[in-house]
Amino acid sequence: MAKCIRCGKPASVHLEGLHFCSDCFKIHVEKEFEEGIEGHAVGSRLVNAQEKVLVAVSGGKDSMVLWYLMHKHNFNIIPVHLNLHYGFFSEKSLEVVKAFSEKIGQEVRIFSVKDDFGIDMEGVFKKAKNRPRCGVCGTIKRYLINKIALDLKVDAIATGHNLDDGASNIFKAILNWDFETLSRNSPLSPPYKDKLVKRIKPLYRLSDAELKAYADMMQIDYTSEVCPYKIGSVTLSKSKEVLNEINEEFRGIKRTFYYGYLRNRDIFKKEEAELKECKICGMPTSSEDGICSFCKLTKDIENEKEI
Repeated sequence: MAKCIRCGKPASVHLEGLHFCSDCFKIHVEKEFEEGIEGHAVGSRLVNAQEKVLVAVSGGKDSMVLWYLMHKHNFNIIPVHLNLHYGFFSEKSLEVVKAFSEKIGQEVRIFSVKDDFGIDMEGVFKKAKNRPRCGVCGTIKRYLINKIALDLKVDAIATGHNLDDGASNIFKAILNWDFETLSRNSPLSPPYKDKLVKRIKPLYRLSDAELKAYADMMQIDYTSEVCPYKIGSVTLSKSKEVLNEINEEFRGIKRTFYYGYLRNRDIFKKEEAELKECKICGMPTSSEDGICSFCKLTKDIENEKEI
């Protein structure tokens, strides 16, 4: 029987060739979270105890673990859930988020894209029929979460992006020589004037498998439902599959690859494009016509071209 690499007791968790007993695995995950907050391999602490943090909770395992860890470590957080109204998927996500809020005794702020912001996502998808739906949805979510963060006057937005997300994103960017992504992909995105709130990814040191094992072990409820608009679409999933296959052959290479990028990302650094204020909403945009992507997707614009 395999033994725990930390204490030598019989191991119950087996990940990437490493073996842990349940107690040591909990310690391992929380230590990686703490080192993520400290900014190891990033060069700067992500957030301090005094800052107010909006935690974006979708109901999936990553964001639910993030909420749990931020709460457990006594950060000053405001959990926020954005209801996208995607049928059963959104209903289940909302159910999980509400139940967890009651379980740990911490209020979650719930916002509706339809009721609070007047946005019909199906209409947005029809308008942007030539664009991948995941990308369109991401644009809407990022804008609205930033708006909510500004209204709540928080210092940072925390999301549940993990090691696999970061590594696969960089892997795909290198294959495409996408210098835009390579120059700005980091677990810490600084604020921009009084328009964009600082964004952090505290789970960047933890893999998808580690987070699932931890969520199950700590009985952190989450939804495993797949977004109906993601099914059949081309996402980062393929990049993750390829990286996982490589990692099976060369244990730990995924982590080494991503940390190496973080330590050396300055070699991809380029001069930031000058941002303008959107003619409609006033938020920063690099668009040549002066209208941000969010407004192009959600507003009636005269003589607009097909998105």
